[in-house]
Amino acid sequence: MKAILSAAAVVFVANLTALAQNTPGGLKGQVRDPSGAVVPAAAVTVTGTGGTVKATETNQFGQFAISGLPPGKYAVRALAKGFAVYEEAVETGEGKTATLDIRLSIILEKQQVTVADQAHVDVDPASNAGALILRGEDLDALSDDPDDLASDLQALAGPAAGPNGGQIFIDGFTGGRLPPQAIHP
Repeated sequence: MKAILSAAAVVFVANLTALAQNTPGGLKGQVRDPSGAVVPAAAVTVTGTGGTVKATETNQFGQFAISGLPPGKYAVRALAKGFAVYEEAVETGEGKTATLDIRLSIILEKQQVTVADQAHVDVDPASNAGALILRGEDLDALSDDPDDLASDLQALAGPAAGPNGGQIFIDGFTGGRLPPQAIHP
C-alpha cells in the first residue's frame, strides 16, 4: 500500500510540475507619446514564434493587457494615428506577466508642393469671367446723366462683395467719374 501511495504521490507531483510548466503568461503595459502623455485607442499586437497572435487596444489611460501567452519570445507592435510604428521583442515566462512601457514617436508627414514656372496672368478685359462689356446699342439704352448712368451700371452689375461694391472700368481704367454717355464711341 505504501508503494502505491508513493507512486500516486510521484504522479501527482509530476502532474503539478507539468501544469506549472504550461501555465500561460501575459503582457501588460502603457503606451505614451514623446511628452509622456498617454495614448488611448492605440492598437497593440503580440505575435509569437509559434504563430500565436493576440491583439488589444489601449484604454483611456493608455494601458493594455494581454493574457494567455504561452512562454516564449514575442514581437510586440503598437500603432496609433499620427505616430510611427513601434516594434520590440519581448519574452514571457511561465505564469508570469511581462511589463512593457511603450513610447511612440511622432511621425513626420512629408508634403510635396509643385509650383509651375510658367505662370500666366492675362490682363485682357475680355478674359474677365465676371465682366459685362457694353457697346453701341447697349449704351444707347442707358441714361445720359453721369450719375444716373452710374446707378444703372451698378444695378446691372448686381450686388458685389466688399465694402465698395462693384467697380466700373472705362477703357481699362477705374476710379474716375463717368463721362456723359454721348462721348462713348
